[in-house]
Amino acid sequence: MHWDRKRIGIIIAVAVMVTIFWLVAGHWMREANRFDDWVGILLSGSLLTLTAMVMAVGFLLLARGSWPIYAAGLAVLAFFATNGITPLYLVGGAIAFIAWYAAATVITRELNERRKIRISSILTHGLPKILFGLYLLASFAFYLTPASQNITQKEATTAFRAQVDKTSDLVLQSELEKLPAYEREQVKQQVSSQAVKTFVGFLNFQFCITPDTCTPSVLELLPPLYAFFFFLTLWGFGFIFRELGVLLGAGTFTFLRGSHLVSIEQEDAKVDVLKI
Repeated sequence: MHWDRKRIGIIIAVAVMVTIFWLVAGHWMREANRFDDWVGILLSGSLLTLTAMVMAVGFLLLARGSWPIYAAGLAVLAFFATNGITPLYLVGGAIAFIAWYAAATVITRELNERRKIRISSILTHGLPKILFGLYLLASFAFYLTPASQNITQKEATTAFRAQVDKTSDLVLQSELEKLPAYEREQVKQQVSSQAVKTFVGFLNFQFCITPDTCTPSVLELLPPLYAFFFFLTLWGFGFIFRELGVLLGAGTFTFLRGSHLVSIEQEDAKVDVLKI
């Protein structure tokens, strides 16, 4: 019973950390001007790293038996509790559960096959799959927010124009410096207007097989594309989340070992065995 209490406590810690992350990240994603809220972005990113680390360390400490399955299942339920249940979330939850179970399996295999336990190496193998599940659920939640679902042509055009203005300043800087001040603005306006005109045409493009049978316009496909690019952005920053997670996880394990909450002992042919 003493052992069960420890493992139940670990599972609860994982569930609490996951719940806190979704509460904070969900609040940020529902903001109208979410990408202007740097505090929300940094806080959500930090909690994403902490959540992945807590899950990885939790799977490590629960490496034997069915306990990792319970932890992964409770993490999915925490997502449902904070975001609700929709068909899309059910699909995402199932995929995330499989990814997290795969992460727990990898961590368990790494733990069992090593004669010398190296926490950093074990976490490095498990964290990518944990992060993938979090990225996927975050992208689904991002997709279903009002700000993503109700994106309009005006909002898309305004954001595109801002990017064109920034890019033209960089690309055409050397050419613009040769022109008088009043002509610089005219050239920039012409470039921006032409680019926006082309972009609007792209947004409203439809491929029609017959006059009555046409594919959705690009504008109608913006919400899923928006969410997909959000997923790619998270994936692109994944190496930062992974490396920070490994460092924090190794530090957390060192703290737990120094506090005598866990220990590493040698058994049989002097193979390292993790005990809590």
